[in-house]
Amino acid sequence: MKLGTKLFVVITALGFAGVLPFIVQWNNPHQTDTGIVGTTARRTVIVINAAAPITSSLVRERLCGASAHCQNGRDGIDVGILKSGEIPTRPIAAIVETDENCTPDAYGISHCTNGLQLPDGSTLVLRHDHNMQAYPCLKPGEVVTLEGQASA
Repeated sequence: MKLGTKLFVVITALGFAGVLPFIVQWNNPHQTDTGIVGTTARRTVIVINAAAPITSSLVRERLCGASAHCQNGRDGIDVGILKSGEIPTRPIAAIVETDENCTPDAYGISHCTNGLQLPDGSTLVLRHDHNMQAYPCLKPGEVVTLEGQASA
């Protein structure tokens, strides 16, 4: 095979491999983690203090009680209960570092512990109560938007 033919085959193969993720995303627009910059829907995590009154109906409807019908995570919006760190005063991006202790309770609700790295290098830890059968965990490496309850 001539060098020009070999280059054509390599470029064609690499070109297809480079286009394939876009075809997959176009075919499945609801996929939330494709690894393609600019095509993923970033989830929002509203951080609340368990001791503070719940002022938002959006937050209230996502709190998981003694029921398997928890809606936390619906429409890409999750509520997390602050365990340590500072609740953001404005929306900021954070990187999920950990997802631990996700064994479901008797109602099928997981009470995952997530560590999130903030832009200033500090870490916020929260409890993410959700039904893993219906809504995914916060995935290490995932970038999410954090908001305090007041900004939601």
